[in-house]
Amino acid sequence: MMVVGGSDKNGRHTHRGDMSMPQTSSRTNRVASVLYASSNLIAAVKGEATPNNPFEHVMKVLKKISRKEGLTIAVIGGASTIHHGYERSTADVDITLAEDEYGQFLKKAQSYGLQPQAVSDKFANYLLKGVKIEVVREGGFGPYRDSHGFVSPPPPRSMGVTEGMGFINLLGFAYTKLFSNRAQDIADLVQVLKAKTPAEIDAIQAKISGLSPTFKARLQHILEQVEAEQNPFTGEDGGERRSI
Repeated sequence: MMVVGGSDKNGRHTHRGDMSMPQTSSRTNRVASVLYASSNLIAAVKGEATPNNPFEHVMKVLKKISRKEGLTIAVIGGASTIHHGYERSTADVDITLAEDEYGQFLKKAQSYGLQPQAVSDKFANYLLKGVKIEVVREGGFGPYRDSHGFVSPPPPRSMGVTEGMGFINLLGFAYTKLFSNRAQDIADLVQVLKAKTPAEIDAIQAKISGLSPTFKARLQHILEQVEAEQNPFTGEDGGERRSI
């Protein structure tokens, strides 16, 4: 706690208050803002109409762009995590387009009200109704470090979005999360897989295992986390976990 003060004419200490309070208030306001934005995004992803929801407007505009310009837009990132069942906090919309359609999107975006914040040949950031839209070109995250030649994100069609605007399928979701391998992405995948059926998980495991040993090992580790969280009292040897 930082206290600012001095002394009066009799030498007694005086202070003007705790200067950390505005920072605490600011952090509280930021958290409240993120939670409010997240609730609006969750409603928009689930197709629930809510008054004055900027995310609902963003989704409608992106669908309009895809329809009128003939572009295929895949929704990735936090919004796709919500779509697949894990409603976590996020405050922006991430999308990807095929390499040969990315430039066309950049040319037309402003005519639909998107305000450019930063634009490059791989990434672009826009604002619409105060919502940040992050656009990444197919392969914008670069090739994978091993020799298998994978890129991320892959083209929308390989993630189940063949036309218009849509959310990536479960396989595409798992692929992008395994590729990134960041703590948040791993946590997203764990939470999503916890709600999937054994048949769905088996299908994902079969596809991912055929891609590369690295991806196979990462998915196996994640599935072990899923199992541990679903059965918290079962030990590695199949016996009961000891409570701590």
